[in-house]
Amino acid sequence: MSREVRKTVTVLFSDVVGWTGVGEALDPESLRSIQSRYFDEMQDALQRHGGTVEKFMGDAVMAVFGIPAAHEDDALRAVRAAAEMQRRLKALAEKLERSGGAGIQARIGINTGEVVAGDASGGQRFVTGDAVTVAKRLEEAAAGGEVLIGETTRALVHDAARLEAVGPVELKGKGEPGGNGGPHGHRAERVHESVGPPKTARAVRSSQSDHCEAVTHAGDPLMAGS
Repeated sequence: MSREVRKTVTVLFSDVVGWTGVGEALDPESLRSIQSRYFDEMQDALQRHGGTVEKFMGDAVMAVFGIPAAHEDDALRAVRAAAEMQRRLKALAEKLERSGGAGIQARIGINTGEVVAGDASGGQRFVTGDAVTVAKRLEEAAAGGEVLIGETTRALVHDAARLEAVGPVELKGKGEPGGNGGPHGHRAERVHESVGPPKTARAVRSSQSDHCEAVTHAGDPLMAGS
């Protein structure tokens, strides 16, 4: 009989902004080809950094870092994977635009926390828990081309990532805005593609009672000083 276990993992959600326009601009065969290329690119980027793809939902992706095998740097692996996903989708979007298609961008949310996971030895890897919900809410709060990460993820990657403060981020269903250190406070980081030098991190007040910062980087990996 399979058993459930508690594990600390990093969850990544990604969704595509502008996909409806792609469907309107392309014939069914071309759309299917682009979708297959998109799924292949995203899955390869995630797996290359040690992520496990839990499911594809339409044009959305959910992946987990830390299952079935956990690594000390799972949070950083997820952030690196997100950066690579953004770059790969950007290249695909540029190809689409050259063919007369609509532009597309990804919005990504990443969060680290405790989840309940199925028995990996029995093939039951799906995870549930508040950490999953927060990752999804962060993805929904992100704009196209952005990656938002939760405060626990930030704490795990800030020494290796380049941080830049962002404005208030309100997570749907996660406490009241304007609190002060309440249990539902969440810090978010925004990851930007950048060719310039890293910006200095600065803290600002978040609508979810904590601070927000952003991550800027000049390439992969997102290592400070690289």
